[in-house]
Amino acid sequence: MGAHIQIERRAAQRFDLQLPVSLHVANEGKENRSLTRDLSAAGTLLYTDRCLEENASVELTFIMPSEITFDGNLRVRCLGKVLRVTPPQVGSNYSIAIHFEHYEFLPDKEPSVRYAA
Repeated sequence: MGAHIQIERRAAQRFDLQLPVSLHVANEGKENRSLTRDLSAAGTLLYTDRCLEENASVELTFIMPSEITFDGNLRVRCLGKVLRVTPPQVGSNYSIAIHFEHYEFLPDKEPSVRYAA
């Protein structure tokens, strides 16, 4: 039996972190609450009850934990694009893969500003 070798193609280390996320779709006023499955500097896979379109522009706001920042918890706003949408397997949540195009660290008390495309 031959050995199976799997090559990792991700550019950034991925962390298995379940973090609450505020999700906004570009040009919409509605906020959706979501939960990450994993997170990296390049993107995230999250669960949400909302079906999004591939290539949709989104804004995510969440607290990045000290396990990633090595300097305490930091509020982050990420702007990105939806890469992939997987329908619910169990329950009502879609799996949404998002690639981050830009992110910024926010002061503790600053409210989220909605993404405008």
